[in-house]
Amino acid sequence: MKNIRFKDIDKIESIDKQNNDSPLERWYNNVREKRISDFSIMDICKAVRQNLFLKYVMPEVFTRLEENMLAGELYEGELIVALANIPKNEWVNIPTEMAKTKEILIDARNKVDSKLKGEIDFFLQRISSIKDIEQ
Repeated sequence: MKNIRFKDIDKIESIDKQNNDSPLERWYNNVREKRISDFSIMDICKAVRQNLFLKYVMPEVFTRLEENMLAGELYEGELIVALANIPKNEWVNIPTEMAKTKEILIDARNKVDSKLKGEIDFFLQRISSIKDIEQ
């Protein structure tokens, strides 16, 4: 899935692409042709913050976190913060990825500063009520 492009996902998911000239649309149009594995860390963080095609993006998220737990373009830990803020209803659709994210963030919790610990705790508390977490 890491070699798939957003334009391919648009077709798979039957997304009708409408053009407008917002900064987010310009960014999306820029990355549509790229393989997800070629995304910059900024692109990965933005896709996660926008909840775009998470089931396709998460394998690359895991790769980036394995390479650098504090991955981010704007600040250290930006990817962790983006993950921690994925809405609960999105995690229900990707339970395997949620379980792996939980595992990674629990491991990272003792290796990060207090601000990131707070983000991780926020994530863990929010997903604790989701019944479909894979163990």
